[in-house]
Amino acid sequence: AALRFCAGWTYIFDRGYFGFDFLTFVVSAGAHFVVRLKRGVPYEIVHRAPLPTTKLPAGLKALSGDYTVTLPGWDRAALLRLVVYQLTSGKVISVLTTRHDLCALSVVRLYKERWTIENWWRWIKRLYVIKAPLGQSENALPLQIVAAFVTDLLCRVFKHAGGFKGTLYEFIRTGRGLALAPLNQLGVNLNSTLSAVAKLPGLIQPVAEGVP
Repeated sequence: AALRFCAGWTYIFDRGYFGFDFLTFVVSAGAHFVVRLKRGVPYEIVHRAPLPTTKLPAGLKALSGDYTVTLPGWDRAALLRLVVYQLTSGKVISVLTTRHDLCALSVVRLYKERWTIENWWRWIKRLYVIKAPLGQSENALPLQIVAAFVTDLLCRVFKHAGGFKGTLYEFIRTGRGLALAPLNQLGVNLNSTLSAVAKLPGLIQPVAEGVP
């Protein structure tokens, strides 16, 4: 599906997305971007802004520069913002953006949020073993995550209600084995487990009188 950008939104990209044609497409939609500048991309400094003296957030060692720049390989009339900062590990990161209305620390925090989202997505993929989206529509991936979450929650509920002492992975393997059991045996086990689930506090709420 073709990418669509919303006017007024700010999109955060890693340097793998850095490209003049791609960024032009973002700007032409009326949107803003925050993207890490690739190494070796030349720029010309038009203006140097004073750096803030406020306390820096955790993980940030220093703000090295806040510049208004132009990119020789792009539209020279386009004035962009370049914020350079150093992490406590010593790593230097350069972030390019169209947001001139924000302070330098806000630009840094925006790019830092991208890593928060990246770590969350890595955790989701590892937890629910999501290797690739099952569809290409806008709602395909959210629905896939919700379905994985509900499946995981139900497995944990059945594991707890059934008194299974092993890990969730062992419980799922046992469940797969039961899928090959005769239906008459499976019915007895399933009914006992459902009865145990119904007794868990908070799962079954009493229905108020007169409410359908």
